[in-house]
Amino acid sequence: MEKFFHPFNMAFFELIGLNIMPDHRRYLRNTERLKRHLQSIIDDRRRSPDDSSDLLTILINSEHYKNDDELMRHDMFVFFFAGMKTIQISTSNMIYYMEKHPEYKEKLLKEILPPVEKVKDNILQGLTYDTVQEFNYL
Repeated sequence: MEKFFHPFNMAFFELIGLNIMPDHRRYLRNTERLKRHLQSIIDDRRRSPDDSSDLLTILINSEHYKNDDELMRHDMFVFFFAGMKTIQISTSNMIYYMEKHPEYKEKLLKEILPPVEKVKDNILQGLTYDTVQEFNYL
């Protein structure tokens, strides 16, 4: 069983492995739920393999993960959170930079607003990959 640090455990070190705090139990439940979900995705992919070359297919076909679904789940989890943090930090840095340098923000908006305005009623369908690739400054 996993052990968790909680300020309560500083006084009662012997209780660490018992997971008596509500946040410990919630963490364990959520962790187990995520493990089951990732395992079901792995199992589904194994039952219905496709020709895609996404990360999961690469992991499933790798000798390194051949008999180790736990390692595969772990690495899927790491890739997910590493990517999420990278995007969050990049976005935060860009927002900060644009606020510190309004001249660059203005230049950026001048480029992206016209195409976005054209598709504002349905931006998800209207703003295409090709349109974004035409942005020089961005």
